[in-house]
Amino acid sequence: MNKSDNKKVIKITEEDYLFIEDEKKEFAEKNGFDPTVQQIVSKLFKELKDLRKQNE
Repeated sequence: MNKSDNKKVIKITEEDYLFIEDEKKEFAEKNGFDPTVQQIVSKLFKELKDLRKQNE
């Protein structure tokens, strides 16, 4: 099995897509390069975990 066989599709709303595009733009402006999807997802999960800790 090669790596491309492991790809999964996640359906998102247009609103979610636009949010991700904004995140990509912000990341690129801050870091000087476009992020990978994995970098965006990792950042969002970290922010979610931080918010959960704040609400405990």
